[in-house]
Amino acid sequence: MSMIPLVFCDCETTGLNPFLHEPWEVGVIFVVEGMDPVEKRWLLPVDHLEWSEPAALKIGGFLQRHDRDKLTDPGLFAHEFMQMTRDAIIVGVNPTFDIQMLTHYLFQHGGVPTWHYQPVCLSNLIAGKFGKPPPWRSHELSRLVGVNPDAFDRHSALGDCRWTKAMYDALYGDPS
Repeated sequence: MSMIPLVFCDCETTGLNPFLHEPWEVGVIFVVEGMDPVEKRWLLPVDHLEWSEPAALKIGGFLQRHDRDKLTDPGLFAHEFMQMTRDAIIVGVNPTFDIQMLTHYLFQHGGVPTWHYQPVCLSNLIAGKFGKPPPWRSHELSRLVGVNPDAFDRHSALGDCRWTKAMYDALYGDPS
């Protein structure tokens, strides 16, 4: 592995549009060679729940897991997230979605993207390796590399980070 840190990242959101919807849970696993991985999870306030997509809230378990007593201030989140992702390669299953959502959120709260310009999409890598044309189902791709998606707390930010890291490890070995 190169010395560039990897950040396995996922966010749960109130919908799919980064200009209308909001991330409410963000998880990361920070991995750099020679160090133990560092996991971090943030719960964020939602300013416009009335604009949310009910299906997105249901899939992510918003009503069951969004604990208003444990919310992180958006400015503090922006600072911590920028520090944790500085120059790191973002790894995800469709990381473009998370990057777009988080970029918009950071801009709204005094932050800017600090991560490496080239994210890694595991869906593309796995599909390419096995010759699977799009569209893809992430749980099917996961099984192709021997990772059971049902073994993870799916559709929670940190659970999806752990699942993503397991797929990465199946392809390339543990990067830490």
